[in-house]
Amino acid sequence: MSSVNIEDYIPVVKWEGLNTAKAVVFGSTLAVTGALTASGGVAGAVAATTLSASDLVTIPNPRVKVTVTDYDAQAATLTIAGLLGGVITQNSKTGASTAVTPTGAQISAGVSGVAVGFSFDCLYYNRGNQTSTITAGASGVTVYGTAAITTLKTAILKFVCTAANTWSCYVVAGA
Repeated sequence: MSSVNIEDYIPVVKWEGLNTAKAVVFGSTLAVTGALTASGGVAGAVAATTLSASDLVTIPNPRVKVTVTDYDAQAATLTIAGLLGGVITQNSKTGASTAVTPTGAQISAGVSGVAVGFSFDCLYYNRGNQTSTITAGASGVTVYGTAAITTLKTAILKFVCTAANTWSCYVVAGA
């Protein structure tokens, strides 16, 4: 088995440093090779083996900083970079508009370490004076929910990988 870096599974370690005021609990046995230093007491036996990652899940594309991407266009083709930035705005200024997602292959190419079950969210805001409709890219994306976002309203777009280069986009319209 290859080695596992704990910071790839627990974002607080990689991005903000280990918060030692909080307990780290694993669903199975934690085994450590090499020296182990602990303070405050260690419960149970300590054995020299390897860390099993079977119960750990990688958190893809964690956001430390949100980027707002504005589409000042009636028909906008959203980019994976814009979606992963976390906030999309669109100006639906002269009539009903559309916001087209990237294709499933484009989304998969933009998500590091993508696998079935991975997901990410993006906030969409229709800042214009017309209804904007979220539509699926050419292939590999299916849009579910209330895809028509009315004037000055927001929606959460939740993308979930369901198969290789295949994504579901759940639109949860807000007030």
